[in-house]
Amino acid sequence: MLLPKTGKDFLQNENGQKWEETKIEDNDTIPIKKRKNCKARWTKECADAQKPLNIALKETWANNGNRAGIQRYLTARTHFNATIQKSNRESYRELAEWWCAAYLGFRESVVVNVSPAFVLDLPPFKSVQSWIQFATQVVCGQHKAIQSVLRPEFVNSVKSSSLKSGSSGPCLIQYYRLYNACRVPEYNVDKYVVYPSGAPNSPRHIVVMCLNQMYSVDILDQEMRLLDPDEIYRRLFAVYMTSSMSQSSSSSSTVDPLASSVVPFGALTALHRDDWTNCYKLMSQDSDNVAVFERIHSSMFVLCLDYDSGQGATTGETSKEGTSSEKRRQRVSFLSRLSLHGGGSKRHSCNRWFDKTMQIAVGSDGYLAVLFEHSTAEGTVSSHYTVLMEQFAADVKVSDAVMSEKISPQRQSITPLVFKVNSPEIVQSVLKAKQLLDHTAESLDLNVCIFDSFGKSVIKTFKVSPDAFFQVSLQLAMFRYLKDKYGTSPDEQTLVPTYESGSLRNYRWGRTDTIRSASKEALQFARMVSKLGSQDLEVCRSLREAISSHSKYTRDVMSMKGVDRHLMGLKLAYNELLKKDPDLQMPQLFKEPFHAYFSEILLSSSQVPSERDGFVSFGPTSLDCTGVCYNIQKSSILFMVSTFHASERTNSQLFMKYVEKSLDTLKEVFEFEQSSHIGAKTEKPKSKL
Repeated sequence: MLLPKTGKDFLQNENGQKWEETKIEDNDTIPIKKRKNCKARWTKECADAQKPLNIALKETWANNGNRAGIQRYLTARTHFNATIQKSNRESYRELAEWWCAAYLGFRESVVVNVSPAFVLDLPPFKSVQSWIQFATQVVCGQHKAIQSVLRPEFVNSVKSSSLKSGSSGPCLIQYYRLYNACRVPEYNVDKYVVYPSGAPNSPRHIVVMCLNQMYSVDILDQEMRLLDPDEIYRRLFAVYMTSSMSQSSSSSSTVDPLASSVVPFGALTALHRDDWTNCYKLMSQDSDNVAVFERIHSSMFVLCLDYDSGQGATTGETSKEGTSSEKRRQRVSFLSRLSLHGGGSKRHSCNRWFDKTMQIAVGSDGYLAVLFEHSTAEGTVSSHYTVLMEQFAADVKVSDAVMSEKISPQRQSITPLVFKVNSPEIVQSVLKAKQLLDHTAESLDLNVCIFDSFGKSVIKTFKVSPDAFFQVSLQLAMFRYLKDKYGTSPDEQTLVPTYESGSLRNYRWGRTDTIRSASKEALQFARMVSKLGSQDLEVCRSLREAISSHSKYTRDVMSMKGVDRHLMGLKLAYNELLKKDPDLQMPQLFKEPFHAYFSEILLSSSQVPSERDGFVSFGPTSLDCTGVCYNIQKSSILFMVSTFHASERTNSQLFMKYVEKSLDTLKEVFEFEQSSHIGAKTEKPKSKL
């Protein structure tokens, strides 16, 4: 159902064996670019960035003595994996894992650096019972969402939303790699494990974390049917009671808490990946620990019950002064940070297993957070799951009778997951991980904005793409921010390397490519409006050109005419060839100034559309990077800005104000254009997702 449509027969392997043509149904394979197409696109990118392309690129594709060129190797490897050497589904899985190395090869902590999160602010729960009741609804809703994506009705509905006329619609493989799955630490490059779903041997359990302790809880019966909500409620309540008693016993003991049963092993998943791998290998020397790891990896998802002792009160970081809207903004900003890192070791950071593909946190303070490991899926897919979960959860009923029961934890079917500390190094690593989590929580500077002056409805009256409108606003905001910060003139100030995610899901195993929003047209507009103001006809034309340029780039990227993923493919091909031939010299292509420029992203952005009030957040990709995630709704625009406190270049709250001002500026320009009755050539708005 989900396999690519075509392959091609050309080239041979090292033994001279031809790789045969294979025709596979449904989504097209990701095409490999030809040299002339690459050079044309790269030349334009370099010109926009004022980074000259000094080489003809010929040596990148030509043969190097007896060795095949990198481009030829990349093309051959792609088509080899599309042939009938193995089953087509298996061979394409291998190809996807090869590309996935860009994610799994990242060696810093996944916390903030890799994993995005969604958060929804809720009223504080009035009692433990109401908190566990909501958690039960979430568990049942999430399982029903997982089951729904396996049905033909879901496949047909998503396929019918195809962006490409006549195509088979988006590839759905990301939906099936978000549950029953986990990232597993390995040296140099981690691995990913996905367990079967819908089969008799499929996982029937979830992992529930509460007060830094882990439990395996079955939510399906032997026939793979969801248990009654009342029974799930009893089991979750038993987890809370057992965790509370264990923590009380541990805190009153005179022994070292790290030597007790409440060792926050979840913190280890926040370590540098190689440090975590060391611990993982040591712990795996004990067969009981291996069984615990297996139970975590194979679980459908992880439920994090975040209990606050100040239950019933708003414990978020909000100021006592300010308007109600500002207090809400501060509260959601706090929750967005909390959703990414857990708030530090003294709050909920140790109540996480950050390697798990999907974690759902329900806070007694009043929030729902969904944190997902980014290696196998994009934010739009995770967001869609959350929408489905909320819809199904609303219909789940927990009886009043069970909520008034006196539940005995000993009689409930829950299994504590306790690791054995088989090395002093593990104890020290837990302490190190807690310190790292505290540092991460303190270093992240994240603020959200609920921009309610206008939204998608108003933008569409200007007959432009809402996404392009926001992206050009973002470029203007960064232009103004840097100009004011460093005191440069409009003619001196430039834009910064920018990433916007462009979906490639119309292709088999497609993920994203980079939409580079920092175009020469956007720079020209920023300079003109800074000098001439918003009430000028030339500024109006310049804005139209900037938005049109961005919309065209978006369409090109979604048609596999972008630059970055092909560059990544060539680099991966070179690295693979280097293992076979250590004397292979790095191609001049990767020494060019433009390659270093493209590799340094200073403004990272992504749109995750939804009509909900929740926020999707992610961290900056480097010390001086600014992250922006946005959701353009009908009458408002929700966006978050993330930076690091340690950076002298960035400031999330200040940049948020610049974005608000720039959004208003673009609206003023278009309103002036309308009042002037300019017959500008307009484009039909097109969504990029």
